[in-house]
Amino acid sequence: MTTLVATDDGLVGWGEAHHGRCPGAIAKLIDTTLRQLVVGMDAADVAGVWSRIYKMQLASHGMGAGTCLAMSGIDQALWD
Repeated sequence: MTTLVATDDGLVGWGEAHHGRCPGAIAKLIDTTLRQLVVGMDAADVAGVWSRIYKMQLASHGMGAGTCLAMSGIDQALWD
């Protein structure tokens, strides 16, 4: 699954995040839960975005593989 991060200023970044057996699950996680956590944040604050997702999702729900894969795609897109 290709992860797209876009800013209000028109900057776009791409990342890759998928699970071989259920690629739609990662997309759904990003489009729902994780999206709500990062919308409105500064895309240049990559560490801040990662920290917020970690604190609000991984720390409260455990080290789920889906969230780790989704975070990877978001992180790649922010660095792109």
